[in-house]
Amino acid sequence: MIRPLVSLLPDLVRNVWAGCRLSTFVPVRIWHFRLSLVQVFMLLILSFALNFIYDFVSSRPDNQFNIYGLNYQATLYLLFFFSVVIIAGLQHAYISLLKLVVLILSTTPITFIVYASLLWLVDKQQLIDYRLGTWCLFVLYLSWHLLIIMRVIRKVFKPRVWRGAALMSIYIIFNVIPYHYLPNQPLWYTKYARAEIRQQTASLDLEKIFYAQQGLIEENSSRLLDQRSGIIDLYFLGFAAYADEDVFMNEAELARRLFDERFDTKGRSMLLANNQASFAELPLANQHNLKVALKLISAHMDPEEDVLFLFLTSHGEQENGLSVSLGGAYVLNSLTPQALSLALSSSTIKWQVIVISACFSGAFIDALAGPHTLVMTAASKDRASFGCGHNGDFTYFGEAYFGRQLKQEYSFITAFNKAQTEIERRERNEDKTPSLPQIAVGEDIKAVLEQLIEQLKTRANSPVQTVSDHAYALAQPFSVPEK
Repeated sequence: MIRPLVSLLPDLVRNVWAGCRLSTFVPVRIWHFRLSLVQVFMLLILSFALNFIYDFVSSRPDNQFNIYGLNYQATLYLLFFFSVVIIAGLQHAYISLLKLVVLILSTTPITFIVYASLLWLVDKQQLIDYRLGTWCLFVLYLSWHLLIIMRVIRKVFKPRVWRGAALMSIYIIFNVIPYHYLPNQPLWYTKYARAEIRQQTASLDLEKIFYAQQGLIEENSSRLLDQRSGIIDLYFLGFAAYADEDVFMNEAELARRLFDERFDTKGRSMLLANNQASFAELPLANQHNLKVALKLISAHMDPEEDVLFLFLTSHGEQENGLSVSLGGAYVLNSLTPQALSLALSSSTIKWQVIVISACFSGAFIDALAGPHTLVMTAASKDRASFGCGHNGDFTYFGEAYFGRQLKQEYSFITAFNKAQTEIERRERNEDKTPSLPQIAVGEDIKAVLEQLIEQLKTRANSPVQTVSDHAYALAQPFSVPEK
């Protein structure tokens, strides 16, 4: 009794080593494996542990155990055992079932570790598109895995090639095809601290809110000052589109304050926001209001010399652009790259600086880039950005760009480059998949922004306040109430 217990780990190591040889197509014999029900159990534990560790590490640092992941893992294991029983039955060789199970499970550690390592490398590199890289890697892994299964079947049952292929098709039907249809449930997932949905959300007077929009737009736009001849006036428009988490509203408001104080947009800034605290005072951040606001702002601008700074912040959707929500179940149409491009083109605004803080926001680059436009995004089109899911002041991108760099730099491009380096360092320290912020600089807008920088520096060194400073003091700008 003692001897089998003592040999558990050595036998497990022996099976894993033989599985490595089997997976790398090095000559190996069945007698190299230790065949027993105890070893099946040990190999299952090892397989589960690898999945457990991988999901845990991938979801750090703020993660949570997912009980439904156990159901998902159990389903995959049951399908595996069902498939090997059918294969053994078709061969009328149930006596070889133990061999089949042990050999296949023994290959799991090496294939899993190799695949997970390559996925990590694809995440870290920037030479090829992430989605293309992961898709190619999965195809290679699947091909490798099926070749191993074919080798196991040939080694255990010694069938002819055509029959071996038929038996492998049984394995594919029960193990590969369901994998793509079952809802993936990892054992650990990233826990985004969601702002508590207020009780008022369930009782929002949507009719009142939507009927108030025209008046709110007119009221907020009436505070805008006209452009000044011979001066490059900068106009700011913020768009905070997700009501359930205050971070987006806070980020847009703090960015607006920064621009009013440092970039001379006092009296030339507006904010559209979806937030419980702002429904009565600010226009909603939706497609219609954005289009109207852009037209109203453009009426005050000189299209040949003035610049619009448009800042949009929300959750991002890989297929649909920016999420737009009033809170809870009240979800509006997403703001797609095409819709944003159309809204901008319907105005007369020529010079545009556009910053988008959201996951997958790089998808907006192609639709917005042009010679008169500077576009900056918090992430590439296939990467998530970080820092949402709470009620703080900034996302990672907003904190680096608005919270630090633009407080020191007048150049939007230089501030972005420094913020990008800061974000990369933070994500690396927290072992997060790089968000890869993107920038597209139009050739013609460079000269305009250089003139704007010189103008801002000159104003910063002058003790005399501008007329707009005095005019703005008469306005009552909305501010986020103290929590």
